[in-house]
Amino acid sequence: MTPSSTEELELMQAGLGKRNLSMPDDLTHSEVSNLFCDAYPKMKAASGGWLLYKAS
Repeated sequence: MTPSSTEELELMQAGLGKRNLSMPDDLTHSEVSNLFCDAYPKMKAASGGWLLYKAS
C-alpha cells in the first residue's frame, strides 16, 4: 500500500521517511537488520516484521 502524501509527510516528520539503501547480495540477516536500524533508529524498538520493497 502506497502512503498518501499526507501520510508520507507524517512519516518524514517522525524520522521514518523514505531512504535509499544499497546492500550487497551476501548480507546476513543480522547485517541487514543492523543496516535498517542504523538508517531508521526509531525502528530499533519495533517488534514484528518489516515490509520491504526492492527497487531495481
